[in-house]
Amino acid sequence: MNLFKTFKFQITMLTLLLGFFASNQVEAQTSITALGTSVSQNFNSVAAGTWTNNTTPNAQGWYSTINGTNPGTLYANTGSVTTSGRIYVYASAGTPGDKALGVIVSGTTGASHGYVGWRLKNAVPATVIKSLRITWTGEQWASNASGGANQYLYLYYSKGTTVTSLTAGSWFTCSSNFQAPKYSSTSVLDGNLAANRSTQTLILTDINIAANTEIMLRWDLLKYANFHQMGIDDVTVT
Repeated sequence: MNLFKTFKFQITMLTLLLGFFASNQVEAQTSITALGTSVSQNFNSVAAGTWTNNTTPNAQGWYSTINGTNPGTLYANTGSVTTSGRIYVYASAGTPGDKALGVIVSGTTGASHGYVGWRLKNAVPATVIKSLRITWTGEQWASNASGGANQYLYLYYSKGTTVTSLTAGSWFTCSSNFQAPKYSSTSVLDGNLAANRSTQTLILTDINIAANTEIMLRWDLLKYANFHQMGIDDVTVT
C-alpha cells in the first residue's frame, strides 16, 4: 500500500512539473502586471544563435517573420554591409554590449516585408488597459546608395485573446516610424551614434485591452531596391 501511494505521488508530481514547463513555454509573452508599471527590452543580453519565436533566450515574447517565414537563426552583425534576408542583432566594435534588433528583407521590391514584434499580455487582474505609452529607438547600422530614396520602419499593433502571428488578423497603424537618415552612399554605420538614430514616443489611446488578452506590437520593414540595415532598440511600454 505504501509503495502504491509513493508511486501515485511521484506520478502526480511529474504531471504537475510537465504542466508547469508546458505552461511556461506557451506563456512566454511579456506580462503587464500593474497599471503604470513599465516593461522594457534593450536587447543587450540577446546573443546570436537559434531564433525561436516567443522563446528566444533573453528575448522572450519577441517574434520575427521575413516574407512569411520564421527566420530560425539570429545572426550577429558588428560592422558589415550585407543584403542577406535575415534577422540580426547589431552592435558596434566600440560598444559591443549596446545592441539592437533588426531585419534585412529579401524578395520582391515593394512587396516583401520583414517583421519584428513584441507580444504583450494584460495580466492586471479584472482591469482593462485603456492606453499605452510606447517609447522606442530606431537605429541605422548600414546604408546602401539609393539615389535619394529613403526607407522607413513602421510600427503597427494587433489585439486578441492570444496574438502569435505577425501577419494574420487586423493590424492598425501607430502613426510612428523611423526614417533612415543616411542613403547617399554605401557604408557601415554605428547605430548608437546620435546622427544614426532617433527616439520615438507615442500614446495609444482607447485600445481597451481586456484582462488576460494580448496586444502585439509589430515593426515593419518594406523591401526597397537598395535597402538599408535598420533596427530597433530601447523599447519601453507603460
